Amino acid sequence: MSCEDKGSSFGVFLVGFLSGAALGAGLALLFAPQSGKETRDKIKDVASDVKEKISDLVDDTKDFISEQKRALKDAVEAGKEAIKKAYEGHE
Repeated sequence: MSCEDKGSSFGVFLVGFLSGAALGAGLALLFAPQSGKETRDKIKDVASDVKEKISDLVDDTKDFISEQKRALKDAVEAGKEAIKKAYEGHE
């Protein structure tokens, strides 16, 4: 499994985990013995927190992908230079 596959798998896992946590928290709030207004306020707070965490995850994933693209580009350039030097050395 490549580094990209591991990062992608972790991202999928994290999104699934956060979604499950949000769903579980929402259900717990719905069945909790409290007033409707309190429940709605708590759901709103939980939804806001989950939205923020998912937004952070998306930003982190975008940064990770940009870093990987940059590293791949640098590796390709280094490979081209190495081939060029090796070819020039055999002339």
